[in-house]
Amino acid sequence: WSTLLYDAFRPRWRKDEKAYPNQIIEFLENCAEKVFTQYVRSRLKEATEEVRSGKEVQEQFHDEEYLNEHFDMVASLARAAPLPSLQLLAKIMKTKTSLIANAAGAKSSNRTFNQKQIFTIREAQEQLFWIIKILGHVMADATEGEVPMIPNRLMKLSEKTKSPLPEPLIVTSETVLAYAQLESRLIRANRMDETLSPYIANTLIWYLERWSLSYLMPNESLYSSISPRLWAALGDNSESGVRVLEAIIDKAATNILEWPHEDKVAETSAHLLYQLVKSPKIRSKLLMTKSWWRILKAYTDHKSTVLRLSSNALSKLIQAMCYAIAEGGDKTKKLQMFTSVVGPIRGILEATIGQKDFLKLRSDSQTLGRLRVAVALLHGVGRTSG
Repeated sequence: WSTLLYDAFRPRWRKDEKAYPNQIIEFLENCAEKVFTQYVRSRLKEATEEVRSGKEVQEQFHDEEYLNEHFDMVASLARAAPLPSLQLLAKIMKTKTSLIANAAGAKSSNRTFNQKQIFTIREAQEQLFWIIKILGHVMADATEGEVPMIPNRLMKLSEKTKSPLPEPLIVTSETVLAYAQLESRLIRANRMDETLSPYIANTLIWYLERWSLSYLMPNESLYSSISPRLWAALGDNSESGVRVLEAIIDKAATNILEWPHEDKVAETSAHLLYQLVKSPKIRSKLLMTKSWWRILKAYTDHKSTVLRLSSNALSKLIQAMCYAIAEGGDKTKKLQMFTSVVGPIRGILEATIGQKDFLKLRSDSQTLGRLRVAVALLHGVGRTSG
């Protein structure tokens, strides 16, 4: 049904709003709402069955290209009926977040989960994976090769939703940020149990990157018109926009600095920071966030939670730092900050190469590890020197 309805909509999407008479458009939008709602319910049901049976019933989604094409099609239907689609996804997101929060709270007085509780949590997490994935495709388009922009249908929805009605794009975005904050609280509380899922954490970082590059501090010159409510909430001159940026940087910082055994999560978080600095408006505000300074301090203090990152992730993290430094402050302050970033590289090299019997130790795994870190950091600095 999803495929058939998608094909029915394509003539309209290829042309303009007048491709069909209003009655046909209204009928198709009503169909889109019903089919999308049923699709989401079916997807959540299959997620539950996978957890309960212990068998995969959706193996085709291991193919990333197929997964993205599939969700792009589903997202097109959701955008055809944007308000009910976003309301449905936000409601599910909020419900599943509350379930995991309540489970984590219950364990504070009961040290272990029973089997039923474990299944309930795993079902919620599996469903969250699909909801976050669907939301990522509905809310924003892929960023590769394109300038990230808020989709037209969603921008129009925001513009026509007047106060005191809740702004649907903001409400939906807040439900995902609420889960991100819950996840950070669990990490800080050292809750390394069933309530934390590295798989969901990676999916969440994927969503935050995709969403941020389109919505957070958007470039108004790219739009013929921009929703006043979205601009007031997420524009570069809004206090709430800086608070959202702080929340996203805090999520990345928590993953890198306080979840020491999840290297993949830390690496995707470093990549998120690298992607964020590509936006000049975001870049100019990074130094205003406490979490950014927390990452910088951990790096200058040679914290192992930072230096454990892969060479690629270290390079991207140092590039993000250099780009952010280049954006803010006077020349003297920039030089001081740049020196604080480059200084640790020199320290690592001098401590490694300058050690006694270096030539004998150069094949030692610990020595090679330090050199790997230094080369990765130098690579990052070199990439930004232009």
